[in-house]
Amino acid sequence: MNVIRSILHPTDFSPQADSALMFALALARDQKAKLVILHVARWPARPIGLPPESAPPPDDDVERRELERQLRQRPVGDLPVEYRLEYADTFAEGILKVARELGSDLIVMGTHGRTGWRRLLLGSVAEELIRKAPCPVLTVREQIPAESN
Repeated sequence: MNVIRSILHPTDFSPQADSALMFALALARDQKAKLVILHVARWPARPIGLPPESAPPPDDDVERRELERQLRQRPVGDLPVEYRLEYADTFAEGILKVARELGSDLIVMGTHGRTGWRRLLLGSVAEELIRKAPCPVLTVREQIPAESN
C-alpha cells in the first residue's frame, strides 16, 4: 500500500462533508499525514472572455471573511490542519488545482449521492474528481453513526 502523506478534504460545509471530514481526520491521524481542508468558492461574474486567472478574487471582504470563518469552524479536535479558500469557475476545477499543487496522496470528500435526473441536471463534482484527480478519491455518502453504548 502507498504511504499517505497528504490528504485533501474539500468541504461545502454540508453534513455529508462533515462526515467525510471525520474519515479524513482519522486517516490523517493514523497515517501521520498532513490534512488540508479546502473550500472552493465560485468566481464572481466577469466580462465574457476574461480568463479567471486575470480576475482578482472578489473584493467583498465580508463574504471572504465569512467563508474563512466557516472553514475554520470545521470540527478537527487537536489535529493540526491547513485551511485553504480558493476561487474557481467550478468546484471540481478548484479542487483539482489544489490537489495537483499540493501533490495530494488522497482526496476524502462527502457526496450527496444524487441519482437520475438530478445528477444529470446538477452534475457530480465527485464523479468528475474520480475521473480526473491525480490521486485516489474516497467518497463518503452517509453520516457516520454515533457509537452505541
